[in-house]
Amino acid sequence: MTLFVPKALYENEITIVLDEIRYSYGMLTRRGYIYGLIAIDQDAKIVAIDSRFDRKLNYWDLSSIGAALYGVARQAQDFFETDSLIRATLIYKDLQLYVKSIGDVILHKKGKREILVVL
Repeated sequence: MTLFVPKALYENEITIVLDEIRYSYGMLTRRGYIYGLIAIDQDAKIVAIDSRFDRKLNYWDLSSIGAALYGVARQAQDFFETDSLIRATLIYKDLQLYVKSIGDVILHKKGKREILVVL
């Protein structure tokens, strides 16, 4: 099943950065495959996807799983009283879902929001 992807998600300035990350990874490693990169906030709101995102994947589900993984990792960080989260990963057979916090955005009415990249 192929999902319709709104142009606003894959034709913006953040998409350019995600495309560069994907291209650079391929040039650097020359192995493996990235099915897609998604930029989301901590509540799974999608900001951008890379322009070559595998359209067979459900990016809404992946953003939800990525935000949940990040939330669980943050809870563990609070429980173990550790420093800031470096990354979180789920592995299913030969596929990985990797989540990395890349920064914060401060909004006037909503406060601080963390921006995550889901790979």
